[in-house]
Amino acid sequence: MQVAEVELLGFTDLKEPGKEEIESPPSIVLNYITLGTQIWYVSVNGSDDSGDGSEEKPFASIKQGIGKAESGETVLVLPGRYYEQVTMKEGVRVIARDGPGHTVIDGALLKNEAGDPMNAFHWLVYMEDNSSITGFTLNNGQYYAIYVQKKSGVLISHNVIDPDCHTGIRLDRSQT
Repeated sequence: MQVAEVELLGFTDLKEPGKEEIESPPSIVLNYITLGTQIWYVSVNGSDDSGDGSEEKPFASIKQGIGKAESGETVLVLPGRYYEQVTMKEGVRVIARDGPGHTVIDGALLKNEAGDPMNAFHWLVYMEDNSSITGFTLNNGQYYAIYVQKKSGVLISHNVIDPDCHTGIRLDRSQT
């Protein structure tokens, strides 16, 4: 089992209407997070075609990292803006290495199969049993930033949900 020290940084990059920037809360340090037996790396500079999910050859999308991960494994996401809709997998942890001020899941550029803007998708992140998501900013979601339906053991922590998402987290007959 691998362990790592992960520091989630303050939120100084986030803007509040009418203010130049919001005040930074104290940094949150999570010492020795259990990352699991396998860590899959994701970077905006990676490749879903030629990447293998290693630190040296990361995937480009969170979706690809989750697709390769098995229960008990971790997808470690490097800083950047990821334009995708994410469906978690049972027992998989997804962690933004540098925290919500630096790692964004953004629904702004999502397109349907015909290539048209997806104005009717319901969520940015769909949780599965015993999955966790930590340290992201979620924005440009049409309805829900995070959707949890009939699931248990879900952990949602240290995320920032932008006000442009209609509903932050929807818990529908779930136990978390």
